[in-house]
Amino acid sequence: MRKEKSIAQHIQKVLRGQASPQEFNAVNDWYDHQEEDELLIQDFKGRTKSLIRKELFNKIQRGRISNAPNAGNRNIKRIFGIAASVVMVIGLGFVLSELTQKPKVDFSDKIAFQKVENGVGMVKKIRLPDGSRIQLFHNTTIEFDRNFSNNRFVKLEGEAFFEVVANPNLPFRVQTDGLTTEVLGTSFTIKTAGLEETKVSVKTGKVSVSNAQTKFELHKDQQLIYSIGAGRVQQITNRDLVFGWAEDKIVFENSDLFKLVKVLDAWYGIQIEHNLSPNNTCRISGTYLNMSLENLLQAIQYSLPMTYQIDAKKVNIQFKNCN
Repeated sequence: MRKEKSIAQHIQKVLRGQASPQEFNAVNDWYDHQEEDELLIQDFKGRTKSLIRKELFNKIQRGRISNAPNAGNRNIKRIFGIAASVVMVIGLGFVLSELTQKPKVDFSDKIAFQKVENGVGMVKKIRLPDGSRIQLFHNTTIEFDRNFSNNRFVKLEGEAFFEVVANPNLPFRVQTDGLTTEVLGTSFTIKTAGLEETKVSVKTGKVSVSNAQTKFELHKDQQLIYSIGAGRVQQITNRDLVFGWAEDKIVFENSDLFKLVKVLDAWYGIQIEHNLSPNNTCRISGTYLNMSLENLLQAIQYSLPMTYQIDAKKVNIQFKNCN
């Protein structure tokens, strides 16, 4: 744990332009040894990835990291990656949290039950001790105890995508309000809004969803919609609409513009001002992959008559001919 805490501190110094040559090289060496699937937190909060990259590049060019030797392609490439993501390790007693904007490291090694929370502006990725992976969508919380490897049990509030490693001797269970989802090995999403509604959607394999009153079995491309004692199973017709967010896709399907504004606010963690009235008539459909906020707004302009202005704390969008 001490080593990871030291690396987290080095990353903070690099982002601030205060790293020594040894710290700079330590971060590069650490990054070189990380597997791609361990790069777990993507940063969209406040600043886009491209802006962070430009900022770090300018720091290097201006010599703010003046002691860093050979700050060339290798260093720049590695630090760009770090600016876009940091590592979260579960099961060793610590959590490396978001390091951009307000650098913060949370080392929760004194508790038996661990909680991971995700706000807006990022998708947080976790790899569990059994090798299973979870992606937390915006405003989502997940809990599990230190004995996870012995029970494979988690609690969820919000929305998450699960890729579960198969273990025929120990099912993987997810508890939400009123329901338990159980799998041996598969990939699926769960979206819960408290007791009002829970959606379980299967991407691969099959899952079992149950409570004291009822039980459902779902297969690939099926979705359960459960609400206060009643549930129905339907076929998934647009996989991107359900699973796309876990692949960095923002997806709209005949969505109204209030939905558009809500999605932008959640994905980029920035306040959206607009001129929409309750009676607006415009709709939007489309899939947008891994875009900065400005690039996304430019792309949307091809579909909608609108203008926009971005500053550090908010975005103002003026829609035309929609009210």
